[in-house]
Amino acid sequence: MNDEVALKEKYLESDVESNGEKRYFLIAVESNKIIGSIEYGPASDLICHGTNNTFKQLNEVGTVFVHPDYQKMGVGDLLLHAMYSILQSKGIKEFCLDSGYVNAQKIWKKKFGAPDCL
Repeated sequence: MNDEVALKEKYLESDVESNGEKRYFLIAVESNKIIGSIEYGPASDLICHGTNNTFKQLNEVGTVFVHPDYQKMGVGDLLLHAMYSILQSKGIKEFCLDSGYVNAQKIWKKKFGAPDCL
């Protein structure tokens, strides 16, 4: 978990340092409290390695987190649809996902169907 948090912090720093050009985060806030996040950026090393670089040219949508008190309230869907708009505005028509969490995999499968790679 510590490695995961460190990686997400690195991704967020990349967003700030590049003004959203290398990584791009959307943050859901309610009453000055962060309740969710989503980001996109280059496909991770894990995706590139696991697919023999098949998806290397794609962007990855990830870091989708919703605070437990706000789950099943549409926050994740709102973030995902907002991200769709951002990707479309940048001419990005295809992306990949990496989900190691079993609960998250269930959600992604429901939204997108069976994964292309495991």
